[in-house]
Amino acid sequence: MNTCCNINETIQDFQDALFAYTLTNVEDKEQAEDIVQEVMYRFAKAYQNNTEIQHLRGWLYQTTRHVIADHFRSLSPSSELTEQMEILPDEPAEFELEDELIAQMIKLLPEEYNIPLLWSDIDNVPQKEIAEKLGLKLSATKMRIQRARKMLHEMFLECCEIVYDKNGNFVHCDIKITCTPLLEIEKSLTGKSD
Repeated sequence: MNTCCNINETIQDFQDALFAYTLTNVEDKEQAEDIVQEVMYRFAKAYQNNTEIQHLRGWLYQTTRHVIADHFRSLSPSSELTEQMEILPDEPAEFELEDELIAQMIKLLPEEYNIPLLWSDIDNVPQKEIAEKLGLKLSATKMRIQRARKMLHEMFLECCEIVYDKNGNFVHCDIKITCTPLLEIEKSLTGKSD
């Protein structure tokens, strides 16, 4: 598995987000916890089997969608909820596009911040390894990554119209027309023209 070096860090990084995503679909805390636990079990198994995962975030969300769909199918094969789950996007390309857009947003940050954040959050390089590559102490590397995340968050709030679901969880964002750099990036990634 070339995208993950520390399984414990990866589980810690994604567990809360996957739980929030799952909870918006099943609306039951215990079931959501069980589903996320199953996803993490499958991830740990893939890790042990050295399964190559090109886009970790996309793989985790796709697996989560499959486990949620399996959950609803087990309740009732003709359930209306199962039909709703079939509507959920199933293509990893959607997540690949999101990952690429975020990576391009990160590249808009100053280089001293964008490099460690790209390595950490996009390439899943452990922070200790990033510190060694940059010739920095681990604490300085962690601080740069945290500052970069804050800068990215501010850019995100400034440039995106954020859409939330009924429970207040993030669903997606639309780039504001005033944010030319991101509109150009989106255009180049999706092939959209004016």
